[in-house]
Amino acid sequence: MMLRLVAGVHASDADDQAWRISKTVLVEAIASGQKEAWDAFDWAKTSGVWHWDALVDAAARGILRRRPDLVVPITITWCSLCLPYYDRSV
Repeated sequence: MMLRLVAGVHASDADDQAWRISKTVLVEAIASGQKEAWDAFDWAKTSGVWHWDALVDAAARGILRRRPDLVVPITITWCSLCLPYYDRSV
């Protein structure tokens, strides 16, 4: 639900405000559970609001919140996939 609201705000004149909250909302959705994580990621991917590096970053952060024991493989994956393209302002 919150992801759809963010997409609606993004489609309006307040898209800068949507970017401020979008990653936090996506990370929380991914951290909430497996089915919710897949649904949120799939919806975010098809909505076109997020760039691919922001999607991978949000997925990594969400998984880390749920499974802190995976910090090493997630960090290696994040450094390989996201770090070269990462823009913290997005």
